[in-house]
Order: sequence, then structure tokens, then C-alpha cells
Amino acid sequence: MTAANLCNRAKQKASMQFQGFLRYHMSDAWDLRLGVSHTIGGETEVAGVDQGDRLRTTKVSVGTGWFIRPDVQLLASYGRDVSVRSGLREDDRLNLRVLKVF
Repeated sequence: MTAANLCNRAKQKASMQFQGFLRYHMSDAWDLRLGVSHTIGGETEVAGVDQGDRLRTTKVSVGTGWFIRPDVQLLASYGRDVSVRSGLREDDRLNLRVLKVF
């Protein structure tokens, strides 16, 4: 079997991600955030052989948002993977963002 034939016989199933987020307003300008996401699927099959690589990843994140002015918000969140099967594990993530409202 040639490499071209093998590639023609490769298949991958769809993956899905489910997300949930909560936000609690401490004041009009400041909030706390909590999020969770779960990804599943993406199994591959090559030449009719299941590769046993179904992805299953659960992530959590916590953060805060603060309007330092009515049109400028600072956002920070920390996240990490809490469970990973057949994929890359993200131990720590820090996201910082400045939002300008027009």
C-alpha cells in the first residue's frame, strides 16, 4: 500500500466542546468569573484500524474583570487542564486583556 492510498483511507470523527461560565458582579465595575469546558471526540481511523486516540479534555478557569473607566476594562484569567486523555496537557495559562469600548 502506498502512502497516498493510506492517506485516502484515513478518517477522523468530529470533536465537540461544551462550555459553561458563571460571572458574579461584585459591583457595577468589578466581577469574578468561573468557567469549565469539556472536549470529546476526534477519533482517527487509518486503513480501517481504530487508532484508540479519542480526545477527552476538561479545563477550568477563574478570573476577574474590572472597568477602570466606563470605556476601559482590564480582564485576567487563570486556567489549566484538570483531565486529559489523548492530547496535550496545558498545566497553566494566564490570559490578560484590555478591552476598549467604542
